[in-house]
Parts: sequence; C-alpha cells; structure tokens
Amino acid sequence: MQASKKITIAIVSIYSLVFLALAIVMFTQAKKDVDRETFSAMLMAEALTRQNIPVAQLKTALELDRHLSTTMVAATAAADSLVDHTSRSTTPSIVYQDPVFEDQRLLISPNPDAEVEEIQATVLQVFGIFILSLFLTLKSLRVAIRARLKSLHSLSQALTSIPEGHYHVKVDKCDINEINDLIQHYNTMADSLAKKHSQVLRLRARVADLMENERRSLAREIHDNLGQLVTGISVQSYMLKQQSHNQIFVRKYAAAIVQQCEDIQSGFRVLTNQLYPVALSRVGLIAGLQDLCEHWQEIHNIPVSFNGSGDLVNQIDRDTHIYRIAQEALNNVAKHARATKVSMSAQVEANQLILQVKDNGVGLQQETNPEIHSLGLESMRDRASLIHAQFDIEPWAQGVVIRLVVPIETNQKEKANDQYIVSG
Repeated sequence: MQASKKITIAIVSIYSLVFLALAIVMFTQAKKDVDRETFSAMLMAEALTRQNIPVAQLKTALELDRHLSTTMVAATAAADSLVDHTSRSTTPSIVYQDPVFEDQRLLISPNPDAEVEEIQATVLQVFGIFILSLFLTLKSLRVAIRARLKSLHSLSQALTSIPEGHYHVKVDKCDINEINDLIQHYNTMADSLAKKHSQVLRLRARVADLMENERRSLAREIHDNLGQLVTGISVQSYMLKQQSHNQIFVRKYAAAIVQQCEDIQSGFRVLTNQLYPVALSRVGLIAGLQDLCEHWQEIHNIPVSFNGSGDLVNQIDRDTHIYRIAQEALNNVAKHARATKVSMSAQVEANQLILQVKDNGVGLQQETNPEIHSLGLESMRDRASLIHAQFDIEPWAQGVVIRLVVPIETNQKEKANDQYIVSG
C-alpha cells in the first residue's frame, strides 16, 4: 500500500473517531440541557397556575415558551390526557382548571421536540464542518505529498538507473531537510561510483596493455633466449652426429650442450617465477619473501636487507597476495625511487602479519609523481582489500615506507595440500 493511502486512511479514521466522540458528548449534554430547561419551564407554568389566571390568558402566555405544550381538554378527558402525556416524559404534566368556568381544563406538558430539533440541526452543521475540513485536509495533504514525493520518486528512478551505469540522473530538490539529505547522499554516492567506474575502466585498459606487453615480453624471452638455445642445441646435436668419430669434438660440444640445457632450465625458472611465485608452495611466505629480496638485489644491484620472524600457517591465496604486494613495492622502488638501499621486514605478532618495505629514495611528490595513482599502487590496494588488510604508503625521513597489516585467523585448520607451518 502506498504511503499516501495509509496517511489518508489514518486521517479519515482520526476524524471519524473525533466526530463520534463529539457527537456522543453533544447528545449527552443536550439531553441534560433539555431536561433542565423543560423542568424550569414546568416550574414557571406551575407558578402561573397559582395566580388563578383564566385558562385563555394562561394558554396565551405559555404558548410563548417553546419548551411547553398547551392543550384545551374536556373535564371528562383530562385525567386520561394527563396519564398519557406523563408516560411519555420524565417531567410530569399539569392540568389547570379555569377559576371561573369549571368545565374548562388546560393540559400543560413539557415539549422537548423543539430543543431536540435544534440539537439535531447543530449536529448536522458540525458534521458538515467536519466533512468540509476533512475534504480540505485530504486535498491539501494530497497536493503536499505529491509535491514532496516528487523528489523521492526522482531519487528512486535515479537509484534504479545506477545498475545500468547511469550515475548522474537529475533529482529535484525538496523543502524537506531529511529528503534533501537523502538527495545529497545520493549525489555523493553517484559521484563516487562514477569515479570508481572511470577508474575501473582506466585500470582495465591499462591491465589489458600490460597483459599484451607481458605476452610480448614472454614471447621475446622465449624466442630470443630460449629459442636460440634450443636452436643451438639442435645444430650442435646434428654436428655431433656428423662428427661422432671425433672424440675431442664430441666432448667439446657435449659440454656446450649441457651448459645450454642449464641455461634453458634457468630461463624457464625465471619465467615460471614471474608467472607464479613457486617458492611459496615450497618454503612458505617468509622464506619466499627472503628469496624474492635476494633475486631482486641480484637483478637491480640495490642492497636489500630482510628481517622475518614468527610462525605462520600458510594460505596460498592470502600469501600470494602478500607476495605480489611486496614484489610490486620493490618494482616501484626500482622504477621511481632512485634509492640506494631497501629494507623489508615481515613480522608475525598478535594474530597479524606486519609487512614493511622502506627505501631511501626521492620520496613521494603528490603534485608531480604519477606513481601515487599508478596501476601498481592501485593493484596493491586492491590485493590488500581482498585479504582484509590495512595498506598504507607514506613518506618518512629517508624516502618512502609501505606498511601492510594482515589479520591472521587463529582457528585455521591445516590442509595437507596447501597449508603448513614455516618458521621465519
């Protein structure tokens, strides 16, 4: 049921109850007033009868009072008329005998009908006023509700259009503060969603570009390095077949083939580690981070100190996110920081893992450094949110510190395939 219908029903019910209560009060009070006025009128008539006024004069005087009824009756019918009128009213009637003409009788009885008709007319007038006020109230309320609900209707349409990607549907303002607060919250939410949507589109485009670049890089790596090594092995194998009788030639090229196979194996190890951190499944997160620092130091020739401690129940999904965050932090140092030394620590304490990466580079420059909003940092924040971790990046005295606080569940059950204890 619509809110306007509920309000209408409530108002009509209240008006009906009020009118019913008022009608009961009015009729109760009217009955008391009628009895009191008719009784007073009968007392006045009784006082006049003591004055021995002729019946004709008394009848003329009493006819001026609308609360009394006078009737000329015969002497023989006076008693019956008196009993009949008395039985229909709580106030007793009076039979007055003319002081001169004894056969003339005047029956004086109370007449509440005129007062009752007046009360009925008053009740009808009040009822009419109630109906008119109810109509005007409902009409005004309908107009007011329509005007006020117009903004809510627009807001509802705007909220419905959000899943379709329309974030800026116009919503009319209202003179009700609470509705304006809702509209303001909607506008804030719509702006935030629009920014997030634009950001997601940009990230998708950049991720697609990075994926293509990664594929090209892998293709070049396989073609230029591994492919050439395989081609060399193929050529040398053919030459060995042709020179199988020359032992010196065989020993020389056999050793070269062994070296090239080791190079292929090393190349595949590098490519595999780029695609997936194999060390995590072998030695765990903390040892894997230490291995990451050692390899990164060899590649970029920047000293890295690592400090890891604590026991950790391994979870592949969570640890992969942590590993990638640490890897991206080191890559950002290599790309942007121009640092000469880096330190990484991974401490397990108080049911949480605290990962910190510090460098002594150029620091953050909010206005000019695109790193602040780079894909790498956005990826780190997204990974942190997936594992319900707190991610912070801020300058310090000698560069930048990245801090990741990861909650660790204490009631995890170890699984044979993907969980084990690693001591740092």
